[in-house]
Amino acid sequence: MKTDYQGYLSQTTWTDRLVSVAPYGFLVLWVLPLFLLHGPQQSLMAFDEVHYAGRAKLMVDSGNWINPWFAPHHKTPGYYWLVALSFQVLGINETAARFPNVVFGVIATVSLYTIGKTLFGSRVGFLAALVLNVQFIWMQYCRLSAPDIPMVTLVLLGIWALLNAETSQKAGIWRLLAGLSFGLGFIIRSYVSCLPLVALLPYLILNHRRHRHLYDWRFYLGYLLGLLPTIAWLLVEWTQFQITSIPALFGFAADLSGSNRHGGGWYYYLWNLTLNAFPWSLFAVLGAILIWKQRNFPYRSICLGYPLVLLLEISLVGTRTPRYSLGMYPFMALGAGVALNWLGQVYTDQSPSGRGLLRAISYGLGGVGAMLIILSFLRPQLVSAIPDIEAYVQPQIALAAFVLGVSWLAVWGVYRFKQGWSGAQYWLASVLIGPWFLFALVSSAGLLGDYNADLKAAIARKDIATILATHEVDIVWPAREFANKRLYRFYTPTLGQQYEQLQQVEPASYVWVKVEPDNEVFINQCESIPAARDWQLVFVDNNCNQS
Repeated sequence: MKTDYQGYLSQTTWTDRLVSVAPYGFLVLWVLPLFLLHGPQQSLMAFDEVHYAGRAKLMVDSGNWINPWFAPHHKTPGYYWLVALSFQVLGINETAARFPNVVFGVIATVSLYTIGKTLFGSRVGFLAALVLNVQFIWMQYCRLSAPDIPMVTLVLLGIWALLNAETSQKAGIWRLLAGLSFGLGFIIRSYVSCLPLVALLPYLILNHRRHRHLYDWRFYLGYLLGLLPTIAWLLVEWTQFQITSIPALFGFAADLSGSNRHGGGWYYYLWNLTLNAFPWSLFAVLGAILIWKQRNFPYRSICLGYPLVLLLEISLVGTRTPRYSLGMYPFMALGAGVALNWLGQVYTDQSPSGRGLLRAISYGLGGVGAMLIILSFLRPQLVSAIPDIEAYVQPQIALAAFVLGVSWLAVWGVYRFKQGWSGAQYWLASVLIGPWFLFALVSSAGLLGDYNADLKAAIARKDIATILATHEVDIVWPAREFANKRLYRFYTPTLGQQYEQLQQVEPASYVWVKVEPDNEVFINQCESIPAARDWQLVFVDNNCNQS
């Protein structure tokens, strides 16, 4: 007697199986160049990226993966662990620091495809996954070291599991996996991971009679299992160091929700998302309108309710920064996928309904493309007229703008001269391929990934690199500076002591020092090597006057 699996093998050809996995393979090939291409030099972005990479490096250097600060810490360590593991495998460098986000970015792309396939069909899911990675902020953070991409990926996996639970005979297992995904988000992003759960309430409550997720105890068990790493970390921290980060976690969450950090009003994310995701934000609005018009569509609470509630939540949080909105981008891409699929159908069917909008989009993108081509050729004249923009309008930028311009001008050309189903495919390809080439060219030129080029180049100079490779180097920690001191600390292979004042440094020691009025005289009496941004590598010996 044949099993079901044997029956499946007998009825399924290799061609069928190849066709079924082809979209996944294409999506991986689509995203990897965008995530991995870089110039000859890389350097970490100041603030958040060097924060997370620096803390992971401290764990590796100290051997203490629980609490190397020996004080209550305001964030859960899950993302530090991921980066620290990457450091141990790949070495302590920028590629290793960013590798976890590359992996989770690929998983997020595939997850969005499966979600879109479940909700709207494989074509919409495929278009949505393509769009996701040509949205600038999303693509950029898949290339950075920050915990937001892994958390969003866990949310997408949780949503995918909940959708599978609605139709699977093993619904309990899928709900367990959904709860596990949401619970694991806490060790990665602490209380911020609760925002997606709140945003899912329209789906969980309004559609409860259909899916019954909230009645299944395995969903809650999964969430509890997902919390186990956080609970274990807190227990070990308390038993080993007699401290706990629970008050610090609560305090940091309250600070984020109550203070207005980085400025911006409640409307910050409205314009920020619109600009950073252009033109896909406009396609997403069209997709939202199309979804709203489908009165019998059972998943409007996910496609519309989730992003709207999440937008409200992040708008109410005091901290306003583009990375807090990363959870919006998969759903904007999903809406854009719906819109592009509909426009492709309008193009193919020659339907009067929507024809005017299709024409406006084609002419609009064509006009933008023509302007980009003209501006790319006018770069020398623009730089001569406005010398200050030369650093921002490099030749690689002009080339990327030219390529994007050609692609979007082709959108107009295809619309004018190519009709039918094949014309629709060329039209969609022209819309999508230009932004892909834009980001690929910019990345390969080193314009994405080398955020502190002057500091990294200074450290790589032979006179400094030789000392860093053979000596332990201390650092004087200036109170009035934030980013540079963390960059110098990260790029020091063997870090010694951290001091508040230069006069505290032991003789016969190398030390990083920022030149300031209160220590300039002392530095001039010592042997020193200028680095970058008013920092110097100083050798403190007995000839220096430490009084």
